[in-house]
Amino acid sequence: MASRRPCAVCRKWFQGDPRAGGRQKVCGSRACLAEANRRACRRWRKANAEKVEAYLFRRRLPATPSPAVEVEVVQPMAHFDMDVVRQGVGVKTAVLLEEFAKVLSSRLRHGVPSKMKGKGTEIEKVLAPAPRHETASGPGPP
Repeated sequence: MASRRPCAVCRKWFQGDPRAGGRQKVCGSRACLAEANRRACRRWRKANAEKVEAYLFRRRLPATPSPAVEVEVVQPMAHFDMDVVRQGVGVKTAVLLEEFAKVLSSRLRHGVPSKMKGKGTEIEKVLAPAPRHETASGPGPP
């Protein structure tokens, strides 16, 4: 059974939900829940200031066009530890590098399909799907 405790926002005493155990800190009023959410968001933004700065900076950059044809996605920045890059060059420069890599990757995706048109070319033979799994000829398992 959950005990009575004061709300962390309005300081009125409330009976906590038994399913929450001792985790419930605010009463069920909308104003208190909204204030608790606002405080939690503020703590998260303070603890993750670099992510917030990168997100806001990235929103000001022009959007990357989506590919018209589905092909394998190339992610050149996957080879780098972005936390180390951010520490070395700063958040804004790291975001610019990531966005530049996205643009290059997008251009590469858009350029490849136009060169692979035509039937019976060598490229189609190379890119032909491989069988999913080889099966041995002969009797199956006992």
